[in-house]
Amino acid sequence: MASVISTLGKSRYRYEPLQFADEIRLLQLSGGPERKRKPVSCEIHHVRLSQNPPPYHALSYVWGSPDKTFAAHCEGGQTYIPVTKSLHTALLDMAVPGTGYNIKTGTMNDMQKPEESPLYWADGICINQDDVSERNQQVLLMGDTYRKGHRVITYIGEGNEEQWLGIIFGVQLQQYVHKRYPRTPDPRIKDLDRLEEAGLPNRSDPQWRYLRDVLSLPWSSRMWIVQETILNKNIMMQCGGLQFDWSVLGEMSIFASRGYIPFLAITDEDSPNIGLPASSPDPMDKMFMLRTQAGVANYQRFSCMRLLLSMCHTLKSTDPRDKVYALANVAKDWDELGIVPDYSCPVWKLYTDIAFRIMKRERSLTLLAAASFAQISSDLPSWVPDWSNRPKAGYAMDTSNENNLIHAASGASPAVIDYDESSRSLRAAGAVIDKVEFLSEVIGAAQFRRKPLWFEDTLKMVKDSSSTPIRLGGSRTEMEALWRTLIMNVAAMERLKPDVEAPSDYGSYFEAFIRLQAGLAAMEQGIDHRVTQTEYEKALAFDRALTKRVRSRSLCKTEKGFLGLVPEGTRSGDDICILLGGRMAYVLKKTGNITRFGGEAYIHGLMKGEALQSVQANIELIVINA
Repeated sequence: MASVISTLGKSRYRYEPLQFADEIRLLQLSGGPERKRKPVSCEIHHVRLSQNPPPYHALSYVWGSPDKTFAAHCEGGQTYIPVTKSLHTALLDMAVPGTGYNIKTGTMNDMQKPEESPLYWADGICINQDDVSERNQQVLLMGDTYRKGHRVITYIGEGNEEQWLGIIFGVQLQQYVHKRYPRTPDPRIKDLDRLEEAGLPNRSDPQWRYLRDVLSLPWSSRMWIVQETILNKNIMMQCGGLQFDWSVLGEMSIFASRGYIPFLAITDEDSPNIGLPASSPDPMDKMFMLRTQAGVANYQRFSCMRLLLSMCHTLKSTDPRDKVYALANVAKDWDELGIVPDYSCPVWKLYTDIAFRIMKRERSLTLLAAASFAQISSDLPSWVPDWSNRPKAGYAMDTSNENNLIHAASGASPAVIDYDESSRSLRAAGAVIDKVEFLSEVIGAAQFRRKPLWFEDTLKMVKDSSSTPIRLGGSRTEMEALWRTLIMNVAAMERLKPDVEAPSDYGSYFEAFIRLQAGLAAMEQGIDHRVTQTEYEKALAFDRALTKRVRSRSLCKTEKGFLGLVPEGTRSGDDICILLGGRMAYVLKKTGNITRFGGEAYIHGLMKGEALQSVQANIELIVINA
């Protein structure tokens, strides 16, 4: 491959300014069968999106290292544009017709391109990356750029023989499911030792690993994948010279969650014999959901900024500002929020502005869920989510549905907030209702799995911590109050389905979970212990509910006797408050005149507005000033 070092004697390509608000650049590649032995060679063309531009492909790719150590040669090789290695590799593979896998015939065939020498849009070349003003303007045009392309091509890397075989295996799995859907999934798929009986390769077949390797490539963790995936109904993927439909990988996680294929296809962290995952390729779940919603909305803006930011919190971007700007063409409330892309804006200011504007517009503090675990930047106020950092734990509640009011700690009260930019302080109406008294260590799955007495021991430890009796919060017993606290009173549902309140008979799930842990502990001692299939499935459902909520959280007891679940980092003596417009309770950490936001808290018995009714006269402006 040709690097910048080999461009001695050539001059740097000089971009012609874009004259119109809807003007973009397209590149035309010169290629052929010997593409790997030649440098990338292209010509740059200017077009206007409003004037029937020629057919082009919008290229999506992983930026990888930002170092521009390779070159794309322009103007007959007289000039060059520095590019990253990843873009250079992608353009080499785009320079000749790709090969596609025909699902119907099971054979390889050439993919149809819009013309013999297709045009491409690739941001690393078609936007002058050295011109901040142009970047600011072009980011707002990317929505139309992707929508009006002949198709979007997501380039996931050069690939290797194993990954290509994994892709082909993915196509075959897709065929397998499509032939059976919507019939009930084959129950034998739950047993990894019976996969061959269900018509699938056995669990040791390397094809499962090949497919997982493809799904774990970094393309699915990029922030820009959001608009690239949902703004054009015609989207293909390409690995090396192999092209295939986006749905081949996009549907895998959904197939697994619905039981049509084993989770072995997407993760190697299976539970014994049943194929339930400890983790899954979360970004693909979200992209499938967003793409489905986008199709219903005819690939126009369809979701609010707060929800999109939350759903994309785990995705990565080279520039942290792009965690916001990448949603400019997707969020339906973007214009109302009044955010204008500016790559010279400090990250802390952008994140603070967008946080306050969202809460102010929605009159809700739901966004604070994202500030509980993710913040690492010392520049950010404690109440501002750090979108650039992956959160250590899931949100305390489902933030996707404002009408799903499992938790409504402030009732139906709207948020009353203000922001002082000079001190970066958030002022919110609310009331301090209690203090943390007892605090357990941070809870992890290893503490309660195969340890059936953990709940009894924990309850005794809480009771012994003070003479204040435990408030039952509507539960019938102290043990019920404990386990409902630990799952935040939320039952485990299938992935992609909204949360539901744990029903009155959910105690049978807890009891099944205890029996399963006792059985697993007995089996470790060589003692045969069996549970029924119904008990097993109930126990697993409770396990999912428990592990989802307790991660990176501690059990607490307040001075008034309420049980709660609070974020890691909470200390004895921290305040528990209710803020108007908040669906959860919140931890406040005070040191002298400084008050920091400590994250969301679940306080059993106070999540339906009960506390607010008793302290209505004590509502005041609470200042979070650090």
